[in-house]
Amino acid sequence: MYLEYLDLPKLSEDLIEDVYNTINTSDKYTSQGNTDAENYEHFSSIDASKKLKQFTESIFEFDHLVHIFVLSDDLPMHIDNLDVRSKAYNYVIESGGGCTNIYNQEAELIESYDIDLHRWHILDVSQNHSVSIPNPPRILITVSLKKD
Repeated sequence: MYLEYLDLPKLSEDLIEDVYNTINTSDKYTSQGNTDAENYEHFSSIDASKKLKQFTESIFEFDHLVHIFVLSDDLPMHIDNLDVRSKAYNYVIESGGGCTNIYNQEAELIESYDIDLHRWHILDVSQNHSVSIPNPPRILITVSLKKD
């Protein structure tokens, strides 16, 4: 299984409003890291606000980074940069009507998930995966274990 739901608190309406405010007032790509994601025109990765970071610090008991992802089109098959993370702790605010697809090494589809809205989950991003988004945008909070 490549996806597991977590029993963690939901974001309040106030925090969701904060997420949208951050999206509307930030550059398209403010995350730092060894990745070429900023070259994908339909993908934005925005540093979370102080308020959102304080919330995630209250529910995750490990040092972590928090970003807001905004996807405006399908995200093709890829593996996340394993220097950055192998697992993603995600919270989907808007799905875009889409699903997350998992592939084997031969690029054959092996799993597909319609991820629940407003529910934390862990996704194995060390496996080939893609996201289909028929009705963009797809907006999510993503938390990554901080690596030294």
